[in-house]
Amino acid sequence: MEINLLTDTFELWKGKNGFANTPHAHADWYQVTLPVQGTCDLLQNRQTYLLQPGEGLLQHPGTEHSFQVGALSAVIVIKFRGSLLNHKAPGDSQEYRLARDFNPKEITALFRSWSYELLGNETDSLMVQQMEFQVQLYLERLLQGEGESDRPGLQNSVSRPYTSDPHMTRVLDYLHSCYMTAVDIESMAAIALQSRYHFIRSFKQLTQFTPYQYVLRLRINEAGKRLRLSEESVTDISFSLGFSSVTQFYRTFLRLKGMTPTQYRKRTSI
Repeated sequence: MEINLLTDTFELWKGKNGFANTPHAHADWYQVTLPVQGTCDLLQNRQTYLLQPGEGLLQHPGTEHSFQVGALSAVIVIKFRGSLLNHKAPGDSQEYRLARDFNPKEITALFRSWSYELLGNETDSLMVQQMEFQVQLYLERLLQGEGESDRPGLQNSVSRPYTSDPHMTRVLDYLHSCYMTAVDIESMAAIALQSRYHFIRSFKQLTQFTPYQYVLRLRINEAGKRLRLSEESVTDISFSLGFSSVTQFYRTFLRLKGMTPTQYRKRTSI
């Protein structure tokens, strides 16, 4: 087993092909164990569970547990701090149900997507915040028993929406003037006079994108203009627009435009 993703609020693991661990407990972490292929024998509080794909178990902080997977089997583990899902007033508590069914194909695809997005971008604070929000939304659906993911497909362009909310207008002003530099959700939430959680919700309702998706599209739109109208190198464009690496820029551009920056320049240059 190896850690694929790690932030202050969650860890994402994948174990496969006969992996086993010894009984242990996490003092400050919840854990969701999600078999996605084959079988998983899980021991929790001296009770044994034979889990099949789609059958998950939640381990609360301090719960002793261990598991092993069979040959040609795989399990995805999400460890998270309670603060990731705690949106109530201080002193309130959230009750989580121990067992939930889940879609193995969905979490496998999400795991692959999260790993791909974060690879090489661990220092991009907005990327990390976006990843935490995605994990948070998945866990909320999983633990609260909601249905399949209703995430809209990624759109390829972004236009500034109209809003009568003066605070959200200031957020959009901020993003459209600062998207080439490092921006973070806390700053945007402060401008909007909202909590981090409610800001992300209201921003997505307004724009159809998360803040991170919105910033990426602003950057890629500007990159397209520069590729068409200037002789700047792809590397210079990448770093001037706030991408952490040329590789991240290439991947994002290809995903949103359907071609690499070099191909785009050849097809659209004036």
